[in-house]
Amino acid sequence: MSVGSDWDRRFSDPSHPWSTEPDRLLVDLVDGLEPGRAVDLGAGTGRNSVWLASVGWDVTAVDASSVGLEKTREAAEAAGVEVKAVHQDLYRWSPAPATFDLVVMANLHPEPAHREQVFARSSEALVEGGHLFVVGHHADGIAKGAPGPPDPARRYTEDRLDGHFPGVRLDRLERIETGAADEGGSYDLVLLAWGVKVAGGGSPA
Repeated sequence: MSVGSDWDRRFSDPSHPWSTEPDRLLVDLVDGLEPGRAVDLGAGTGRNSVWLASVGWDVTAVDASSVGLEKTREAAEAAGVEVKAVHQDLYRWSPAPATFDLVVMANLHPEPAHREQVFARSSEALVEGGHLFVVGHHADGIAKGAPGPPDPARRYTEDRLDGHFPGVRLDRLERIETGAADEGGSYDLVLLAWGVKVAGGGSPA
Protein backbone atom coordinates (compact mmCIF):
# COMPACT_ATOMS: atom_id res chain seq x y z
CA MET A 1 0.00 0.00 0.00
CA SER A 2 1.38 3.42 -0.95
CA VAL A 3 1.78 6.22 1.57
CA GLY A 4 -0.98 8.19 -0.13
CA SER A 5 -3.52 5.37 -0.20
CA ASP A 6 -2.83 4.51 3.44
CA TRP A 7 -3.55 8.09 4.50
CA ASP A 8 -6.56 8.25 2.18
CA ARG A 9 -7.99 5.36 4.18
CA ARG A 10 -7.21 7.03 7.50
CA PHE A 11 -8.61 10.41 6.51
CA SER A 12 -11.78 8.75 5.21
CA ASP A 13 -12.47 7.03 8.53
CA PRO A 14 -15.46 8.85 10.08
CA SER A 15 -14.65 7.45 13.52
CA HIS A 16 -11.42 9.45 13.71
CA PRO A 17 -11.99 13.12 14.61
CA TRP A 18 -9.10 14.96 12.93
CA SER A 19 -8.32 18.21 14.67
CA THR A 20 -9.11 21.50 12.94
CA GLU A 21 -7.08 23.56 15.43
CA PRO A 22 -3.56 24.68 14.48
CA ASP A 23 -0.56 23.43 16.41
CA ARG A 24 -0.25 25.74 19.42
CA LEU A 25 3.54 25.73 19.20
CA LEU A 26 3.35 26.93 15.60
CA VAL A 27 0.89 29.66 16.58
CA ASP A 28 3.21 30.89 19.34
CA LEU A 29 6.34 30.90 17.19
CA VAL A 30 4.83 32.43 14.07
CA ASP A 31 3.23 35.24 16.07
CA GLY A 32 5.09 38.42 15.21
CA LEU A 33 6.54 37.22 11.89
CA GLU A 34 5.70 39.19 8.79
CA PRO A 35 3.43 36.95 6.67
CA GLY A 36 4.98 35.71 3.46
CA ARG A 37 5.08 32.45 1.55
CA ALA A 38 4.66 29.26 3.59
CA VAL A 39 4.70 25.57 2.75
CA ASP A 40 3.05 22.98 5.00
CA LEU A 41 4.69 19.59 4.39
CA GLY A 42 2.52 16.59 5.13
CA ALA A 43 -0.38 19.01 5.56
CA GLY A 44 -2.95 16.28 6.20
CA THR A 45 -6.40 17.80 6.54
CA GLY A 46 -4.98 21.31 6.60
CA ARG A 47 -5.32 22.53 10.17
CA ASN A 48 -2.03 24.46 10.03
CA SER A 49 -2.36 25.51 6.40
CA VAL A 50 -5.79 27.05 6.90
CA TRP A 51 -4.73 28.87 10.05
CA LEU A 52 -1.65 30.32 8.37
CA ALA A 53 -3.77 31.52 5.45
CA SER A 54 -6.23 33.09 7.89
CA VAL A 55 -3.47 35.26 9.36
CA GLY A 56 -2.18 36.43 6.00
CA TRP A 57 0.28 33.84 4.73
CA ASP A 58 0.37 32.66 1.10
CA VAL A 59 0.20 28.92 1.79
CA THR A 60 1.05 25.81 -0.19
CA ALA A 61 -0.11 22.52 1.35
CA VAL A 62 1.77 19.40 0.21
CA ASP A 63 0.51 15.91 0.96
CA ALA A 64 0.43 12.43 -0.58
CA SER A 65 -3.24 12.00 0.35
CA SER A 66 -5.84 13.31 -2.08
CA VAL A 67 -8.49 12.84 0.63
CA GLY A 68 -6.52 14.95 3.07
CA LEU A 69 -6.03 17.69 0.49
CA GLU A 70 -9.73 17.69 -0.36
CA LYS A 71 -10.49 18.21 3.33
CA THR A 72 -7.93 21.03 3.32
CA ARG A 73 -9.69 22.69 0.38
CA GLU A 74 -13.06 22.34 2.11
CA ALA A 75 -11.71 23.82 5.35
CA ALA A 76 -10.09 26.70 3.48
CA GLU A 77 -13.32 27.46 1.62
CA ALA A 78 -15.29 27.37 4.87
CA ALA A 79 -12.80 29.80 6.42
CA GLY A 80 -12.90 32.10 3.40
CA VAL A 81 -9.20 31.73 2.62
CA GLU A 82 -7.13 30.27 -0.20
CA VAL A 83 -4.63 27.43 0.12
CA LYS A 84 -2.73 25.98 -2.83
CA ALA A 85 -2.95 22.18 -2.60
CA VAL A 86 -0.14 20.08 -4.10
CA HIS A 87 -0.72 16.32 -4.33
CA GLN A 88 2.80 14.97 -4.02
CA ASP A 89 4.69 12.22 -2.25
CA LEU A 90 7.22 14.12 -0.12
CA TYR A 91 9.91 11.59 -0.98
CA ARG A 92 9.60 12.85 -4.56
CA TRP A 93 8.88 16.50 -3.74
CA SER A 94 11.48 18.86 -5.20
CA PRO A 95 10.76 22.56 -4.54
CA ALA A 96 12.36 25.44 -6.35
CA PRO A 97 15.25 26.76 -4.25
CA ALA A 98 14.64 29.80 -2.02
CA THR A 99 10.86 29.79 -2.52
CA PHE A 100 9.36 29.99 0.98
CA ASP A 101 9.67 32.23 4.03
CA LEU A 102 8.33 29.48 6.30
CA VAL A 103 8.58 25.70 6.08
CA VAL A 104 6.28 23.72 8.40
CA MET A 105 6.82 20.04 9.22
CA ALA A 106 4.24 19.18 11.88
CA ASN A 107 4.00 15.50 12.86
CA LEU A 108 5.76 14.44 9.69
CA HIS A 109 8.02 11.46 10.39
CA PRO A 110 9.91 10.40 7.23
CA GLU A 111 11.24 6.89 6.92
CA PRO A 112 14.91 6.85 8.00
CA ALA A 113 16.08 6.12 4.45
CA HIS A 114 14.39 9.30 3.21
CA ARG A 115 14.83 11.57 6.24
CA GLU A 116 18.00 13.37 5.12
CA GLN A 117 16.54 13.97 1.66
CA VAL A 118 13.34 15.48 3.04
CA PHE A 119 15.29 17.65 5.49
CA ALA A 120 17.69 18.84 2.80
CA ARG A 121 14.92 19.78 0.37
CA SER A 122 13.07 21.58 3.16
CA SER A 123 16.18 23.64 3.83
CA GLU A 124 16.70 24.34 0.15
CA ALA A 125 13.15 25.62 -0.16
CA LEU A 126 13.77 28.39 2.42
CA VAL A 127 14.80 31.91 1.49
CA GLU A 128 17.69 33.45 3.40
CA GLY A 129 16.24 34.57 6.72
CA GLY A 130 13.29 32.21 6.34
CA HIS A 131 12.09 30.09 9.25
CA LEU A 132 11.80 26.34 9.77
CA PHE A 133 9.24 24.81 12.16
CA VAL A 134 9.46 21.11 13.00
CA VAL A 135 7.48 19.27 15.65
CA GLY A 136 7.16 15.51 15.97
CA HIS A 137 6.94 12.62 18.39
CA HIS A 138 10.06 11.97 20.43
CA ALA A 139 11.53 8.46 20.45
CA ASP A 140 11.45 8.43 24.25
CA GLY A 141 7.66 8.66 24.13
CA ILE A 142 7.32 4.99 23.23
CA ALA A 143 8.34 3.94 26.73
CA LYS A 144 5.71 6.33 28.11
CA GLY A 145 2.94 4.83 25.98
CA ALA A 146 2.59 8.10 24.08
CA PRO A 147 1.07 8.27 20.57
CA GLY A 148 3.12 8.46 17.40
CA PRO A 149 4.79 6.12 14.92
CA PRO A 150 5.26 2.63 16.40
CA ASP A 151 8.71 2.39 14.78
CA PRO A 152 11.18 4.21 17.07
CA ALA A 153 13.49 4.79 14.10
CA ARG A 154 10.89 7.12 12.57
CA ARG A 155 10.48 9.21 15.70
CA TYR A 156 12.65 12.21 16.46
CA THR A 157 15.62 12.62 18.75
CA GLU A 158 17.77 15.68 19.25
CA ASP A 159 20.60 14.05 17.27
CA ARG A 160 18.27 13.30 14.34
CA LEU A 161 17.40 16.99 13.94
CA ASP A 162 20.36 19.03 15.11
CA GLY A 163 22.75 19.70 12.24
CA HIS A 164 20.64 17.90 9.64
CA PHE A 165 19.03 20.91 7.92
CA PRO A 166 21.72 22.37 5.63
CA GLY A 167 22.19 26.11 6.12
CA VAL A 168 19.59 26.34 8.89
CA ARG A 169 20.59 27.45 12.38
CA LEU A 170 18.35 25.82 14.97
CA ASP A 171 17.67 28.46 17.62
CA ARG A 172 15.41 26.20 19.65
CA LEU A 173 15.48 22.43 20.09
CA GLU A 174 13.33 21.31 22.99
CA ARG A 175 11.54 18.26 24.37
CA ILE A 176 8.01 19.12 25.47
CA GLU A 177 5.27 17.17 27.25
CA THR A 178 2.11 18.28 25.49
CA GLY A 179 -0.75 16.69 27.45
CA ALA A 180 -2.50 13.53 28.54
CA ALA A 181 -2.38 10.83 25.91
CA ASP A 182 -4.76 8.41 27.62
CA GLU A 183 -6.81 7.91 30.76
CA GLY A 184 -3.86 6.29 32.46
CA GLY A 185 -2.07 9.60 32.64
CA SER A 186 0.61 9.01 30.00
CA TYR A 187 1.88 12.16 28.34
CA ASP A 188 2.78 12.84 24.74
CA LEU A 189 6.44 13.77 24.38
CA VAL A 190 7.36 15.81 21.33
CA LEU A 191 10.50 17.42 20.01
CA LEU A 192 10.26 21.00 18.77
CA ALA A 193 12.80 22.59 16.42
CA TRP A 194 12.72 26.24 15.33
CA GLY A 195 15.40 27.72 13.12
CA VAL A 196 16.36 30.31 10.53
CA LYS A 197 18.11 30.00 7.17
CA VAL A 198 21.42 31.83 7.50
CA ALA A 199 23.43 33.70 4.87
CA GLY A 200 25.72 31.50 2.85
CA GLY A 201 23.84 28.35 3.77
CA GLY A 202 23.99 27.13 0.20
CA SER A 203 22.03 24.31 -1.41
CA PRO A 204 22.23 20.71 -0.25
CA ALA A 205 24.15 18.28 -2.40
